[in-house]
This record gives sequence, structure tokens and C-alpha cells, in this order.
Amino acid sequence: MTRTSRCLSTIFNIHHCPVSERQLNEIRLATQQDPSLTKLMHQVMSGWPDTPHLVLPEIRPYFSYRDEITAQDGLLLRGERIGIPLSMRNAVKIKANAGHMAVNSCIWRDRDLVYWPGMSSEISLFVENCETCARHTSKKQPETLFLHPVPDRPWQKVGIDIFTIKSRNYLVTVDYLSNFYEVDFLPDTLASTCISKIKYHFARHGIPDVVVSNNDSQFSCREFSAFAAKWEFSHERSSPGNSKSNGVAEAAVKEVLKFMNKCNEEKSNPYLGLLNVRNTPTESLRTSPVQRLFGRRTRTVLPALNDHLKPAADT
Repeated sequence: MTRTSRCLSTIFNIHHCPVSERQLNEIRLATQQDPSLTKLMHQVMSGWPDTPHLVLPEIRPYFSYRDEITAQDGLLLRGERIGIPLSMRNAVKIKANAGHMAVNSCIWRDRDLVYWPGMSSEISLFVENCETCARHTSKKQPETLFLHPVPDRPWQKVGIDIFTIKSRNYLVTVDYLSNFYEVDFLPDTLASTCISKIKYHFARHGIPDVVVSNNDSQFSCREFSAFAAKWEFSHERSSPGNSKSNGVAEAAVKEVLKFMNKCNEEKSNPYLGLLNVRNTPTESLRTSPVQRLFGRRTRTVLPALNDHLKPAADT
């Protein structure tokens, strides 16, 4: 006796998938050329037996998830996760490690989007053996998320800080609720330049109730006070010697420095690294900064179905 395959009653959401057609064709072709997935495709289409010993050994690892596996337009899915052929798995692991986040964060992110048997163990081993990650690994510390009371809504309270890397100055603007941050190159560190960059973010995300900064001259001057008054937000400055009062921004600066140094060392694209960091779940929260700020994921180079990119409370 065999089970009737569930793929016949599944909506073909691959046709509404935001993955590029080129990438879908690459996965489709690699699936057709993968001996194990070819046999799995046939098994899905013909129906599963009732016991695993009747399944070919190479596809037996999928038996426990047989009710979740469907075949759509030459691709295999486990639920809403795209099955990745053997020949493409290393490329997926490289993309997952862009930005060089923690092992668990990379695994949680990939587990929402793609699938193959033993994926978590392979990603863990890949990240642990990454030479760039190893060179920049510090003593393990719990993630610093909120040093102030948690705001009621996203972008209600933000922190700002300036940092320097390779003789170039940058401004970081971080949301206290989501830990989502913006990074801006500063051609100079004048107050007017910082204000101009901050205005872009306020126009995009809204004006926060509170902006927290250190006591640097760019933020303690009359020009910044006039900006706060005109845009109607409260400006809180940390007192000298009390760096923890702007700890959220300082924690964001440390994270940005870490991933930018890794990207510079690898000569990889820092914008893709930043995109990956924003979409990687925070270990202690299991959601990513973009999910906490926007209520949805944003599209990256990893394959993802359309439903993964919809808002959580989609109307």
C-alpha cells in the first residue's frame, strides 16, 4: 500500500516566487542532475510506502518528512523551504556566512528558507572552519541587546554614534527595539553633515521620540539642538565617563566594525554583508532586526519563497 502524494493538491507557489528565474533554473537543473534528488522526485510523484525499509537508502533520510515534501515545477520543497541539490550546497553555505554572524544565527536563518538532510551540522562545521571568522572571534559574551527600557514600538528610540575604520568616518544610527542599524559614510564630521544623514533615515523610518548620543561636539552643539527642536524629538546625551548610557549604539558600532573588517579582509561586498546581518536572527530572540523593525524579511541572495517575504500580519 502506498500513500497518495500530496504534491497534486499543492498550489504552485514557485510561480509566484521572488527568486530570480536564473537562480530557479540553476536549482532546477542541478536537481535534475542530482541522482538522489531524481529518485526522491520520482518517489514523491509516485507516492511513499508505509515503512522506511521499502525506500531506497539514498532517499531514506527524507522519509520522516515525507508528508512535508512536494514537487513543484522541477523543484523539491519541504514545506516552504526549497530543497538544495548537493552541487549547490557549498554555495548556499558561503552565502549564509556573508557578514560572518554566529553559527546558530546562520542556522536559524537558513532553516526558514532552504533544506537538505544534515544541513544544520554542515553549516555549523562550515562556519566553525571559516578562517576569517576565527581570526575575528573574541571571547564569547552574551549579546547586548537593550541597556535601556525596551521601547513600545520600532524606531521610537534610536542611538547615534560615530566610528572610524581605515581613516574613514561613519555614522551609525540604531533602533533600540529591533537593533536594526543604518551605516553612513561621512565625508567630514561636521554637525551639518551628520544631521543631513540622520534626516534621510527619519524620512524613511519616521521621527523617533528620543535620540541618544554621546557628548561629542557634533551632537552637543546649538545646530543639533535646533534640529531636535524643529523635528520635535527629545535628545539625550550620555555624560562623560558613562559610556553605557549610549551602550546600544556602541554595541552596534562594535558589530559593524567586526563585519566590515571581515568583508575588507575577504574583499567581499559590504552591502551584501550588511543585508545578511540585518536578516540574520539574533540568537536570544530568534528573529532578525528587519523582522523586528519591518515585520517582514527582506530579499537576499538566498532562495526564498514569496510567503517568507510577506509581512507577519499580512492583510
